[in-house]
Amino acid sequence: MIQIVEKELCTGCAACSQKCPKKCISMVPDKEGFLYPVVEKSSCINCGMCEKVCPVKKIHAVQKNELPNSYLVYDKDTQRRIDSAAGGAFTGLAYYFIRKLNGVVFGAAYAEDFSVYHTYAETEDELHKFQKSKYVQSDIKDCYEKVKDFLDAGRYVLFSGTACQVYGLKSYLGKEYVKLYCVDLICYGVPSPKVFSKYLEYMSSKYGAIKNVIVRDKQLKRNRYQMGYGIEFNSGYKYFSKHSVDPMARIFYGKIASRPVCYECPYKTLWRVSDLTVGDCWYGSEFIPGFTDKYGITLVICQSDKGSRLLLECADLVKYEVPTEDIAKVNGGMLYSSCEKPKKREEFFDKLDKYDFSELADYFYPVQKESKKSIIRSFLSDSGLLPGFINHLYRKKKVEKMIRSRNIPEEAKGLTEL
Repeated sequence: MIQIVEKELCTGCAACSQKCPKKCISMVPDKEGFLYPVVEKSSCINCGMCEKVCPVKKIHAVQKNELPNSYLVYDKDTQRRIDSAAGGAFTGLAYYFIRKLNGVVFGAAYAEDFSVYHTYAETEDELHKFQKSKYVQSDIKDCYEKVKDFLDAGRYVLFSGTACQVYGLKSYLGKEYVKLYCVDLICYGVPSPKVFSKYLEYMSSKYGAIKNVIVRDKQLKRNRYQMGYGIEFNSGYKYFSKHSVDPMARIFYGKIASRPVCYECPYKTLWRVSDLTVGDCWYGSEFIPGFTDKYGITLVICQSDKGSRLLLECADLVKYEVPTEDIAKVNGGMLYSSCEKPKKREEFFDKLDKYDFSELADYFYPVQKESKKSIIRSFLSDSGLLPGFINHLYRKKKVEKMIRSRNIPEEAKGLTEL
């Protein structure tokens, strides 16, 4: 019988709940809003399947001598790229998967109340629900069971999720499937669904009923784009705020609302059990001669031969191979380092139900004043007064400094295997 003694060890992947033959394990939110398994003891037959399938209990490290191949990728369809969080790599793969393989695609979507859950799509028209990041832990529901049903029926399946969800699926299945392709997301730590719900309640109280939420809204500029939180309201009002200003974004980037296990994530390695790893790429333009990133670009790390084949066969995507060690150093914090646990995390959750959401954000993470240098650079760039080669030279020197000064931990070069 599975029992959560240390919450720092549970990812909430739900493998135990879905594997239980008596269906006596429920995923129940704790006071912070995170889902944990709870056993109905009267129905439990002590078969031990829940503990056997727990990926955290099964993992072990395997050292790798080489690094995986990495690519910078973007969707040829400009609108799909704009509508995606980064370069639209996963969207392009998903369209290819359905169109060419008659496959099924799994990913995170918003429910009517904007809670986040995992579901699947069998048509191209359904894929839009997976676009854009959702800065909250998704409820996996019964998707592992559905994945197995589709695979057993001979269908191709493309499953996307955080690394812990991919490990949960792999452990649940217990064997490899040729027609299963897994994509894990480079993760900053998953915030509490309860915190996100509080944020939406606050925004709704200010502006009315919410029509759409876009937490990675792209505001296109002359030669770049700006990211921020975007919300559309039924009244027609459209809210947009930079990540440095929006209250939920400040809390997210402050890492104070992350799940306890995220502060010591067991899956923060360059090699993973997925087939592809995808995520944002900062300073991607500096790795591609003559390229200007106007709409977003995705970092894709190939974890398996079949993942490489899927990526390279997808004609909807433009790909540039880049040196893994260098690109990892520039984007390494999210790739191979867990976020540090804030000292005031317990205080934050104690105050969550007692304070106005904006007051909570201001108390823990006040808006930082933007430097004059940054304001001037942004103004000159947006107005076309800053020559592109000067901005490129500045960014190139910054990238070179990061590559020289950073080292990838040896333990991050290995693989956490099941």
